[in-house]
Amino acid sequence: SKKDSLRQNNFGGVVTGPLVIPKVYNGKNKTFFMFNYEGNRIRRTDTALARVPSLKERAGDFSETARQLVDPLNGQPFPGNVLPASRINQISRNIATFYPEPNQPLLNGSNYTANAKGVTNFDIYTGRVDYRISDKQNVFGRFTWQDTYEIQTSFDQGATLPRQGNTFFQPLGRNAAISDTYVFGPRVVNEFRVGFNRLIGGIYDETYGRDYAKELGVTGVQSSFFPKPERFGWPRATVTGYSTIGSTGFSAQKRIDNT
Repeated sequence: SKKDSLRQNNFGGVVTGPLVIPKVYNGKNKTFFMFNYEGNRIRRTDTALARVPSLKERAGDFSETARQLVDPLNGQPFPGNVLPASRINQISRNIATFYPEPNQPLLNGSNYTANAKGVTNFDIYTGRVDYRISDKQNVFGRFTWQDTYEIQTSFDQGATLPRQGNTFFQPLGRNAAISDTYVFGPRVVNEFRVGFNRLIGGIYDETYGRDYAKELGVTGVQSSFFPKPERFGWPRATVTGYSTIGSTGFSAQKRIDNT
């Protein structure tokens, strides 16, 4: 069988030195700067086996299913294991369309080989300026900006179908600091420092932004009570005998921490 692919690239660089702007400012031996960038890119493909409805089953024809289907209204078997079209709920029809069609014969309980792509983009920038006021006093300012974007397949957490993972925008980091150091004497040094740190964390369904539940006619899910785009997405649904559709169990969340 074909192995899952994995490609990872790490790159970055740093530039530092005295701050010199020709004909404008000469900071030699007085003002220094530093700029750093680091990036990371990961692309991977994960594979899993799943059980999805066959074309016949989508139309209500379960004649190829070993188990006899019984009409819950009268307790009698459905002739030929075929459900009358009038007895198929419209929401059920809509949910069935989200399943991909089989791409292999049914074998050992699976008739679909799923290939899902995982993505990680990480970027961090840091800038710093040091200024030497005198032999006794130095100040500096620093700012860091970090962004992360990630899509996980969640195949290692029970998901078996594509687009059933979680989308992570976490963490998005912002950090700033200012410091002033003054030397009073050989035994006394004072440093004043103030900083600010912000961490923005968001975990969303990969299909967030679209209210599938409303389109399907499904009520009682979190998007019904909290109609915000980050809480939209495909509702988790379990159909006996088939792979679960909808993201792995978690609640969409967004948090902002400031310190």
